[in-house]
Amino acid sequence: MKKVLKNLRQTDGKVTERKGNFRSLDEIFGFNHSKYPTHDEKQYSRGISDMNLADLYKEAVRVGLLPTDNRTLLVERLMKEFKRATAAVLTSNIKPIQLKPSKKAMEILGDARPRSV
Repeated sequence: MKKVLKNLRQTDGKVTERKGNFRSLDEIFGFNHSKYPTHDEKQYSRGISDMNLADLYKEAVRVGLLPTDNRTLLVERLMKEFKRATAAVLTSNIKPIQLKPSKKAMEILGDARPRSV
């Protein structure tokens, strides 16, 4: 019975394998609504550099590109399409809101400051 208990693991709910800068809740929870497995350009570049020509063809068709026989050109097209597709995800259209408080609000806030004794 003791040997069985030694093999059990307890979890604390923390994700320890993934470290990095997350840009959305989908990335934190591991949901991927993109056609790419990552938003990291270097990681995707390493992935396609390890592929042979047949795998590059499959990748091009999967992302909606017309595959070519020239490996260099195909890799360039895949990277260009990756940058185009991920740029929409990584850029935010939300502009920061800058509020100008009214004089009355500034008076109220001015009274809330700690006073020296």
